[in-house]
Amino acid sequence: MSKFLSVAVLGCGMLLVMAGCGDKSGSGATGDAPAGPAVPKVDFASAVQPIFEENCYKCHGPEERVKGDLRLDTKELAMKGGESGVVILPGDSAGSLLVKLINGPHDDIKQMPAKGDPLTAEQIEVLAKWIDEGAKWPEA
Repeated sequence: MSKFLSVAVLGCGMLLVMAGCGDKSGSGATGDAPAGPAVPKVDFASAVQPIFEENCYKCHGPEERVKGDLRLDTKELAMKGGESGVVILPGDSAGSLLVKLINGPHDDIKQMPAKGDPLTAEQIEVLAKWIDEGAKWPEA
């Protein structure tokens, strides 16, 4: 009898372990446990454009005299780049010249913005995250 009981307990234990494999919730479902709250993506209109307007448009906006042939006020022109080449590489903030220049001088180009105070760490983080997320820019 004790042999039968041992096998029954062992069998039930195995079933319980197998039923719970990969399920942290105890529901019996398989797969990973749900992730924490989703981190919101950077919104161009409310987070990126105000940084560009305040810090970049003076030299890289709709004015007649644009520095470095770079415009940051329209998607098409911003993605095209300027004299130094493409400055926004969607998905790659580390390789984007824009991020390099707002962090300090790069090659023979001084830190941007050239006039006024440098961007804050928070502003740089917003722009870098936006670029890493694919630099989504809504159509006009």
